[in-house]
Amino acid sequence: MCQLQIVKELLERATGQKLFLSEAANCKFLQMIDPTQTNVLVITIDYKTEEETITCNAVIKSGDAVYLKMNSKFLIS
Repeated sequence: MCQLQIVKELLERATGQKLFLSEAANCKFLQMIDPTQTNVLVITIDYKTEEETITCNAVIKSGDAVYLKMNSKFLIS
């Protein structure tokens, strides 16, 4: 769940809006992140704003390891 929160907070920072996760149509937790083994994460977020909704595609990875793939919708609060 921390991975979802990371994506939400980064998206809030990018948009300057407070957001609420309303739909996670496709959310795959592919591996656990072990902070003792992984000290750098690459987080890619593509988003599109439509009226009061933000559609988001996010990936969290490090090197060849992919930890999260997510397609979701956030409501602007």
